[in-house]
Amino acid sequence: MLPSFAEEGHRRTLQEMPQPSVLGFEGGAAGFAEWLGTRSKKAQEEVTEILRAGQRFQRSWAGVEIGGLWTYSLAKAAPGRRAFLEVRLGRPLMPYFAKQFLSQRDQLIVPVVGMPPRVGRSNEWGAQAAFQFAIVRALVERRTDVVTKGGAQLSMLELERLARTVGLPVETLMKVLDRWTHDGDDGLACLEIVERDRYHLPNNSSYSDARSFIEGGGRRSLEKRKAAKMSVARRARVSRPKVRSLL
Repeated sequence: MLPSFAEEGHRRTLQEMPQPSVLGFEGGAAGFAEWLGTRSKKAQEEVTEILRAGQRFQRSWAGVEIGGLWTYSLAKAAPGRRAFLEVRLGRPLMPYFAKQFLSQRDQLIVPVVGMPPRVGRSNEWGAQAAFQFAIVRALVERRTDVVTKGGAQLSMLELERLARTVGLPVETLMKVLDRWTHDGDDGLACLEIVERDRYHLPNNSSYSDARSFIEGGGRRSLEKRKAAKMSVARRARVSRPKVRSLL
């Protein structure tokens, strides 16, 4: 849902649509679930729970406090009126949020990936999506290690810290990691264990594009680092004073 909202907000902004952050769905939860690609009764109940979780979302990140990823109004069907859902996307899901609110240091380009397989109770799914984003962000931050070592180092202590940061119960963390690192009936793996405490996105149909994006960024960072060292060395040679022999 998060990637779908972000993509739609960006698309509507680029097309200069009026009120690009306001999305409307005829049919209410059923119409919204169909927009996401599913029509089951269970899916309608699940998306409603996720909508509630996103509206309750509250976190501080990079000096910015985020209160709610969106707000929504859901009108049930009544005589002569179809059900209708209106979702107003919050600033974090709209274009240029980072440019406006974050320092240049925090303006990382983090690829948007598909929703991970959901584990456990529905009221924890929003936290699981945020946890996935935190992991992908960590991979981007450590992209040079991804290139040189095959993955980013994330100890269990750090994973527990990330889980607490996004509100994911630590007791659910191991179940989430076990599901995410294996293919299942409800989706492909979304995390690859390279070796102990080292992770990368898997090279499968769902995550290969994001994986390539991170690796490309890592290679560019390594090239810039190498060029900077060569530039420093050249300046040092040019500025080194010549010593004349007095003999």
